[in-house]
Amino acid sequence: MSEAASVDLAFTFPLSFFAASSFPLFGRENNVVIADAVMICDGQGNVISVHDTYEYFFGVTKAYVVGKSVYELEEEGIFSPSVTRMVIEQRKRIVTTQRNKKGTLILTTGIPIFDQKDELRYVVCFNAMDVMQLENIKKKYNQLKTVLEYKN
Repeated sequence: MSEAASVDLAFTFPLSFFAASSFPLFGRENNVVIADAVMICDGQGNVISVHDTYEYFFGVTKAYVVGKSVYELEEEGIFSPSVTRMVIEQRKRIVTTQRNKKGTLILTTGIPIFDQKDELRYVVCFNAMDVMQLENIKKKYNQLKTVLEYKN
């Protein structure tokens, strides 16, 4: 594996991790619960799986997204830009904001998964929250901080 790829990735999943189509690692029985909208694509940008919360962030069902290309979804305006596309092009971890079709900004992290031959096999994207939620949390934190400082 190239030095740049290993620095950007920080970890590599064995291909057996993705052997089951339903990704059994993710679930309550394994104490792994992912609250974010997760999208898993192959190395060419075809959607393999999305988490149930994906519909909340992007307004499309799992059935609509799975099997489609992120290039097609980006062209349709489901999200823009496509973080998966950026990861494929740059071959490194990407953290940026995307807009969904309603125009909401969503903080997204895309992580490349390489095989032992340094070929891009998968891209995993985590959609943390819309940026407005983050701004509201910051605002409430600052209000609370101000109240606590005033009382002291």
